[in-house]
Amino acid sequence: MENAIIANSGDLKLFFELVREVSPDAIMVISPEEMNIRTLDAGNCMMVDVTLTTFKSNFFTEEVEVGINVEEMYNALNTIKGLTAVMTLLDGRIQLSSGKWKVAIRTYDIATLRKRQGFPKNMNLPNILKMADRSFADVLKSVSSNVDKVRMRVTNDAEAALIIESYGSDTEWSVGFNDYEEMEVLGRCNGCSSVFSADYLKSIGKALAKVQDITVKLGLDQPIVVTGSFQDGDAIVQYFLAPRIEST
Repeated sequence: MENAIIANSGDLKLFFELVREVSPDAIMVISPEEMNIRTLDAGNCMMVDVTLTTFKSNFFTEEVEVGINVEEMYNALNTIKGLTAVMTLLDGRIQLSSGKWKVAIRTYDIATLRKRQGFPKNMNLPNILKMADRSFADVLKSVSSNVDKVRMRVTNDAEAALIIESYGSDTEWSVGFNDYEEMEVLGRCNGCSSVFSADYLKSIGKALAKVQDITVKLGLDQPIVVTGSFQDGDAIVQYFLAPRIEST
């Protein structure tokens, strides 16, 4: 068997689900060690990087780049029944199979897709917050509903070391996370504050609800970097979101 991966079908589904919050198509890189997608959204505001490293079997002998329909890959894996799935790269398509289920999805010419991005540079963000659980994801989804923007700020108040605020026509939110039960502060710059577009944060919140070990990095009017893991820590996802710089 050549150019094939055998993996937990739930891990594969989550891999593509985490990307579809950002882009419906992307360039996927598969190597003997891992498979990875790193891509931007259409507005060039948010980037996702997700890597899967543990498989039941990996028959790829060299690195391959393939253009994929992320939405169709997710839909197929969401439909396939079975704990294990085989993903095989064929001529012009990717085949997913599990038991009696089999689906072939057309691949894209990578020259027609958005170029694969490098990691953002100069991302030395001073605030590093390790969240205790997924409540951060739930808060992002709630405070980002029916509003245009969300502010995050870091304080020296142990009871509310991180404050997330949003203001809508009908609802105003202000949620604080303490730094002894709800999160661990690994780095702090008091007074750092940034504003982000609510729709993007809501998408990140939906994705983070499926992962563990959430870490947030923030600065002053700088991007937010949110990292999570799944597959017992062997798979990593990172979201990078540019801030909204407001005129004063």
